[in-house]
Amino acid sequence: MKRAASHRNDHKERKAPWVVTWLTWPILFAFNVGLALLEISWRGNYSSVLTALLISDVVVLVSLEFLFPFDVSGR
Repeated sequence: MKRAASHRNDHKERKAPWVVTWLTWPILFAFNVGLALLEISWRGNYSSVLTALLISDVVVLVSLEFLFPFDVSGR
């Protein structure tokens, strides 16, 4: 009888660089907080900055997912 494969053997090798895997969210967070605080200190139009940040975050995350797909079976 054949032994079942362990979960370690099923792990697929990731193709994304280390920076993309571990630093995407911290970089986006620091950028968003920094820009929001900067806009607050300059007393600018806060709602337009938040809209631009939301759009830019979505574009960055979708682009990274397109370049380094997490799971290619969905394509």
